[in-house]
Amino acid sequence: MKVLIFGGLGFVGRSLEKCLLAEGHEVYTASRTSHDKKNHFKVDITKASAFESIGIKPNIVLNCASRIPQVGKSSRDADFVKNVFTTNVVGGLNIANWSRAIDASLVINYSTLVVVNKPWPVPLREDFEN
Repeated sequence: MKVLIFGGLGFVGRSLEKCLLAEGHEVYTASRTSHDKKNHFKVDITKASAFESIGIKPNIVLNCASRIPQVGKSSRDADFVKNVFTTNVVGGLNIANWSRAIDASLVINYSTLVVVNKPWPVPLREDFEN
């Protein structure tokens, strides 16, 4: 299967990529960060037009791109709340809409917050182990 992992350079995305490659899948990653990996796309998921740069049509789309708790940030910080909303909600919706438009067979939404026991440590670091 051809799989595209959004947030593919993060903690969960990297782990999924390793597992899927080991099972023989054709795996691509996407993130807002440029990377010299052969199968990587730079995509700002908060902008619907950014998906035009993706040159593949995966069967499976995995969304691991999300904002997580940070030290000194709270719901009283308007800029942080806006960033969380834009990335997690608008970005997630853009991924879902794009996946539907390319007729992906399966779309799964993952998050570091789903796989880390609560309460989350702040800051929640990518190398945190439960």
